[in-house]
Amino acid sequence: MTQTALAKAVPKTTLFRDKRFLFLWTATIFSAFSRTMFMFSEAWYIVRILDLRSSIAFIFIASSIPTIFFMLIGGVAADRISRSKIMFLSEALRAVLIGALAVFLISSDLIGLWLFVGIALIFGILNAFFGPARDSLIPYIVEEEQLTRANSLIQTTTQMAAVFGPVFAGAIIVWKGYAAVFAFTALALAIGSLFALAVKAPVNERTEDGMKQLPMWHSIMEGWHVIRGSAFLKAEFAISITINMVFTGPVMVGLPLFVDEVLHGTTLDYSGIEGSLSFGMVIGAVVMSIVNIKRKRGLFAMLALVGLSLTYLVFSLSGSIPAAMGLLFILGVFMQCVNIPLISAIQSMVEKRMIGRMMSMMTVSAIGLTPVSFALTSLLLSLGLAADTIMTASAIPLVLLVLFVFWKVPAMRKMD
Repeated sequence: MTQTALAKAVPKTTLFRDKRFLFLWTATIFSAFSRTMFMFSEAWYIVRILDLRSSIAFIFIASSIPTIFFMLIGGVAADRISRSKIMFLSEALRAVLIGALAVFLISSDLIGLWLFVGIALIFGILNAFFGPARDSLIPYIVEEEQLTRANSLIQTTTQMAAVFGPVFAGAIIVWKGYAAVFAFTALALAIGSLFALAVKAPVNERTEDGMKQLPMWHSIMEGWHVIRGSAFLKAEFAISITINMVFTGPVMVGLPLFVDEVLHGTTLDYSGIEGSLSFGMVIGAVVMSIVNIKRKRGLFAMLALVGLSLTYLVFSLSGSIPAAMGLLFILGVFMQCVNIPLISAIQSMVEKRMIGRMMSMMTVSAIGLTPVSFALTSLLLSLGLAADTIMTASAIPLVLLVLFVFWKVPAMRKMD
């Protein structure tokens, strides 16, 4: 092997010696834990202090809808201006809002529901800009050989925050109250924003035809044309939409009823079953970080996707608490074994100047139909269908689609 070939084969540095990635990872730690702590705190405040249990849905709706509508704009913004500055402004604005919430609570002793809804709307918009900026920044600061590992570490951090963030928030609430947890969250976001700003990445690439001067809609359509011209991206887009439609609603809405009516479980059983999914996602992300797949990412993701769909089908037919917990754990592992290689593949194949748009479009495909999936699942439940029946009915088309794509779309299997 020549010296040049050897230099290309061996990464120049490890992730943990790369200052820019360490800054980005640290920013993600502060951001992820702060968000989960705030989401838990506001939900618990609405339930325990305001006694408006049924109104929590307003918070999720108010946050998700702006994210869906602004995500494509956020992707274009990530391709046009400094990604680190977008992340900084997003987290700094969150810190200001939550800090103001803490001050308001100290001065007034009570926060109304609609103030939380208003903050959720703003957070939804900020989410639409933060996500594409962070995900499209990774290929700029990480070598291609390290993409899978870098994405795995980011996903591990996010899932760890989902597991432990509420624990930290609950401890602070018991110790010092809601104002303290809001103030602590605001401080953590402010620190995270500074780490995001410290990430020094190359200036976004420009094209000879003046890409930055193109109208916003034209830039969005340019990204859509890239998807249409790639068999791999089209297949991934279709799978993402299908999973969003037939998996998200039945699992998130139907799981409590499944535990109660089918498994006859207790509250503790439900928390354990739900926690097993999150724990499986943590382990899956850790495994992907260790394995660090560099080639055949498409084949690996497709095999994991076959495992995911079949595990979901078997879970819908399970009849015991231990079996359900074990299957959801496996499901969580498979979810990361699908997501991380596919994200890394997109970051590798798409022109860097368009990665922001690609990541935002894939995110929209992953969450865009979530409200529809929730509504359809709720409708089927109201018509008297059992939760396990809905899950089985949704798992079957998912299995068939995955097998069809595996067989008929070789681009998915061959993508590195």
